[in-house]
Amino acid sequence: MLFAAALYFFFPQSIGWLWQLNERYAVLAALLVPLLLRPAPGPRGALPLLLVAAVAAASGGVARAHIAAFDREASGFDEVLAKAQPGKRMIGLIYDWSSEAAHFSPYLHYASLYRARGGGVASFSFAELPQSPLRYRPESAPPPKPEGWEWHPEVYRNAVDGLYYDYVLVRGRRTFDQHEGPRFRVIARSGLWSLYEKER
Repeated sequence: MLFAAALYFFFPQSIGWLWQLNERYAVLAALLVPLLLRPAPGPRGALPLLLVAAVAAASGGVARAHIAAFDREASGFDEVLAKAQPGKRMIGLIYDWSSEAAHFSPYLHYASLYRARGGGVASFSFAELPQSPLRYRPESAPPPKPEGWEWHPEVYRNAVDGLYYDYVLVRGRRTFDQHEGPRFRVIARSGLWSLYEKER
């Protein structure tokens, strides 16, 4: 929490995304609180530790169920992403960003797995946020978009953005608007995921 306060003090513009961090501090606190226990010797002192162990085991079971549910929900992504050549430029248009299995909106960041696995450029990226210390070089930066665009994929402009990107990753039962600008064709589709490649 001290980190959050310091962040807001030095970077007041960060308040817009600070809410996404606050719940994560509760998890960290829950993991660290047992370190404050100073159990008395004997059975009476072992009872709090047994309680902590039982809660940890139950939490592990719940986490396992959530991971399995999320894995089913996100299925198809790896097969779709495997069709993209590494080292190019991809934008994620996540029309269906909500999740039944995860509390946050993880799919907004899935295009970043393209960069993590094979290099290149992937948007949405934290380098696009105003508070980020990491920036694109001006000559290689993606076309500018309004802040928070990742929540609104309909702001994609094919006549401008389409010139920059080689791939468009779509999640949801929608196709992106490409009436103007370069043409993209579907090269992979699985579940809610579709991958479009720019035609040469």
